[in-house]
Amino acid sequence: MLLKLPYHYLYGVILVMCFIGAFTSTNTTFNVLCVLAFAALGVMLDVFKIPASPLILSFILGGKLEEYFRKGVSYSKGDYSSFITRPVSLLFLLVAVFCVVSPYIKPLLQKKRTA
Repeated sequence: MLLKLPYHYLYGVILVMCFIGAFTSTNTTFNVLCVLAFAALGVMLDVFKIPASPLILSFILGGKLEEYFRKGVSYSKGDYSSFITRPVSLLFLLVAVFCVVSPYIKPLLQKKRTA
């Protein structure tokens, strides 16, 4: 039944509910301003065709990543080489580097194959 409603009605109701929820959580307008700021960020991401999923994923996982990074450095008594000398952590680092570098290398390899 809800899915048969026109989207412009649903967007309005969802927006009002978000503002009400943001305001009633602490009864301050700061949360409403945060909702507006994140909405503006979402619109800008949409305008510039930037996917929002990596940003949301990093926002959610960033705190845990920092926490466990600090624990890892603490366990190794401040020595960062444990991230390179351990096989599992080295594998994760190499996969991360590959994921960052591969979009830039792939077009170069395709140019060499066509030439």
